[in-house]
Amino acid sequence: MNVKYWVIRHKPTGYMMPSSGCGRRGGYTHDEPMNPKHIAPRMFGGPGPAKCALTCWLQGRHSNDYDGGYNVSKVANRNKDDMEVVEVQLCLP
Repeated sequence: MNVKYWVIRHKPTGYMMPSSGCGRRGGYTHDEPMNPKHIAPRMFGGPGPAKCALTCWLQGRHSNDYDGGYNVSKVANRNKDDMEVVEVQLCLP
């Protein structure tokens, strides 16, 4: 049985957005693409949610401040043209 998922991939390196927050304190927007040989990629059930996550990630690091507000800090090296949402298949016995 094959199950389709979608992942966010960094085109120049082939690295993918990780499934867990390795050292992150602020959520998925604080992550950077990682080698999928070292950590499982974050998988989405459809292309729409993956594209939404990529849009938020491209905006920068999202965080809440102590006054109940919301901040987005730009990250200089995040480039839309370097990223893509791709379909992958998980093969189950």
